[in-house]
Amino acid sequence: MRKKLHWLVFALTCLVMFGCEDETVNAPFASFDKSVSLYTADGANLVVLEGDVNVGIVITRNLVDPSPVTVNYTIEEVSASAGADYEIIAGAGSVTIPSDQASGFILFNTVDNDFGGEDDKIFIVRLTGADSGYVVDESPGRASEVTVVIQDDECVPYLPLSHTAAPMAFGFAAPTYPVVLGNLTCGGAVETYSMDSAWGPNFVGWATGDPGFNGAFPYSAVLSVDTATNAVTITGNDAWATGGSGTYDPMTGQISYTVSQALFTTDFTVDNVLTPN
Repeated sequence: MRKKLHWLVFALTCLVMFGCEDETVNAPFASFDKSVSLYTADGANLVVLEGDVNVGIVITRNLVDPSPVTVNYTIEEVSASAGADYEIIAGAGSVTIPSDQASGFILFNTVDNDFGGEDDKIFIVRLTGADSGYVVDESPGRASEVTVVIQDDECVPYLPLSHTAAPMAFGFAAPTYPVVLGNLTCGGAVETYSMDSAWGPNFVGWATGDPGFNGAFPYSAVLSVDTATNAVTITGNDAWATGGSGTYDPMTGQISYTVSQALFTTDFTVDNVLTPN
């Protein structure tokens, strides 16, 4: 009888020991944290262009379960401004990952402002918390924030756009005037620009001595520049504006050209120098 009792106590002791051992091993899996994090193809950076639409920042969770989870985030505007550079179109301030789904999206558009030569616009999205027992995962290889870089999609014109023009005719200086070139084509072997006046809006009034002609016959034109040789061509928009040619100096930014005309019965040309402001 004693021998049977001894074996029974030994068996119970082993059962308790193995039971405790199993419970210790399984505990970490039972208490594994549910977490959310950000995902982009380039890790913690997302590079987009002006004018891109429906850009998605992906928020993922590590466990898919029947409960939805709402994830909150903030935006730090480093150099980008909402409205001027980007606009959130879905998931403003928070994103809900639906039941039985692994991810949700912050969707935004970027604004194409048609200005060339701009610096990158930057904002940072940071996860701040979540409900349904989820936490923000900040462990290595997971991202709790993503930096969005909006790059300028505009071509930078070859020529300066803002100038002061100093025309000359008949051996005398004509009235100076401001010139703002309008970039028509950009980035090719030949770039073209619009000009409101190739000799000045008041040139005809000055040449005739009659102020009544101020503002008349301004000589609107298209300026073309060969980006390899810096040769400049002026093509007038009116039949009497017979155009001309010149050069661009990349060192000073000055554009020099001579144009002819068929407006006056007297044959003469006008030399003009555009100096960048």
